[in-house]
Amino acid sequence: MLIDAMTALRKLMAVYNVQVTPVKPPFAELKQFDLGLRAGLAPGFDWQKFGEDLLSDIRPGTLTYGEDSFQMVYAVFCPPGEESNGEGCIIGPWQREVKTAEQLFWTEKELGSQTAAIVREYCSNIPSAGVEFEQVILTAVGMMFPEGELKAVYENHYLPFYFRPDQKYFNEPMARQEISFVMLEQRYRTENQLLDAVAAGDEETAEKISQQMNRYNYGGRFQGDVMAVRHKLIILNTLFRKSIEHCGIHPYYIDEISARFAVRIQNMTLEEDRELIQEMIREYCAYVTKYSLENYSSVVQNAIHQICFHLNGTLSLKRLAELCHISPNYLSNLFKQETGVTVTDYINTQRIQLAAKRLCTSNISIADAAEEVGILDVNYFTKLFKKVFGITPTSYRKENASRKREKRADQNA
Repeated sequence: MLIDAMTALRKLMAVYNVQVTPVKPPFAELKQFDLGLRAGLAPGFDWQKFGEDLLSDIRPGTLTYGEDSFQMVYAVFCPPGEESNGEGCIIGPWQREVKTAEQLFWTEKELGSQTAAIVREYCSNIPSAGVEFEQVILTAVGMMFPEGELKAVYENHYLPFYFRPDQKYFNEPMARQEISFVMLEQRYRTENQLLDAVAAGDEETAEKISQQMNRYNYGGRFQGDVMAVRHKLIILNTLFRKSIEHCGIHPYYIDEISARFAVRIQNMTLEEDRELIQEMIREYCAYVTKYSLENYSSVVQNAIHQICFHLNGTLSLKRLAELCHISPNYLSNLFKQETGVTVTDYINTQRIQLAAKRLCTSNISIADAAEEVGILDVNYFTKLFKKVFGITPTSYRKENASRKREKRADQNA
């Protein structure tokens, strides 16, 4: 049960981009508990003593929130049943607010201006969270304990985390290198998480990770003017394109969305930066959900691609089988087995969805929308439309227009 609770805690903290570090002899994992800051600033740091001091300070049944010398916040506790084994746990670091240069003034005085700049960058890359996050931790850790047996304690200056590098051992170039390496590793890890979420079509997770990435300054490469921001978005557009290439999406669709955003990026203003990133995430995830065929056989993938490319033409089971170079009977059985619908129903649904999009984005008549997708009988088109959306084309268009007006009113309020 304890293992399950700790696994759940790690996964929950990962959502906030906060790590969970075990505290147990021989304390090998402690070196990264602060994402490498002490290791970079103090090559001679005594991790054995630090681990022993920390374990001796942890009180059973207590979740201690404490700040270190850099005003980074940690939560420390001993899981139930581990008191006799001499093991503890550190959650963090995070910060209650992004630190200013003035708040870290002592780093420049003691370590020099260049290293102070690295420390400030380090701090800017640590996630920020308010009091509600501390309640999340208390609730999650509290699930490991019998009800009412865990209490929270707050210590602004938690003594075990007090730290000043010993000038005898301090090496500025080494410190800069070590801290930069850790920040790079963290940034690349977060970027890969974003690409994985987009490739999975998980818009909610992708947006959360994107917000986490806002704290990375990339050495100032993508700040200051619209040209620099465009470079950032061009790179992001390319990474998103590559991330969905392995999802069974036809290159035609991948090229379409990539080219469309390339034009948007070229014509963007500096103020559109965040909005455009959100739109890219939303649409790339939607493309994965709509066009990904990775779970289908190559035969069915080819059939679906042919359907999408010939929606406004003559499409029948016989014609589709000819395009795929297989027999109609084989295609019909395989298509129904893998997709759960018949070829005809799939074709009709795709045509109606395309027509619905045209009705909501143009003033085209219902008859013309039907004809554009290869349905010449308007009554038959209306019947199919009601089967897919539950309402008539006219009602669908009116409801969509009403939602757009309400959205604009909310934005202007």
